[in-house]
Amino acid sequence: MSLVAVLLLASACVGLMVGPRYNVYMLIPASLFVALVSATVTRLHDIGFWESSALTFACITATQVAYLVVTLLHLDVLLTSDPSDDHVRNDRQTDVSDEKDQRHPPSYLAE
Repeated sequence: MSLVAVLLLASACVGLMVGPRYNVYMLIPASLFVALVSATVTRLHDIGFWESSALTFACITATQVAYLVVTLLHLDVLLTSDPSDDHVRNDRQTDVSDEKDQRHPPSYLAE
């Protein structure tokens, strides 16, 4: 039972390490690596075919879920740290000027 917990925890750690640094395409080699390690470890411990297949699938799923969670958390931090474009000053006026000054008329008006 501890083998299952160790494999799932290691798989989740792989997803957590890949998440903030790489894009989604890095999940393919990471999942292949997790699948190979999981299949090898379960074969060395004489676990049956169906049990090791289920454990390998669970490890790949744990990797991808951890990647998704850390990516969403990282994306949320990036989105909330940027100031918004529709900033309102303290006097409740926007930063957009009300000037109607056009130095160059639109091209359809120029003849």
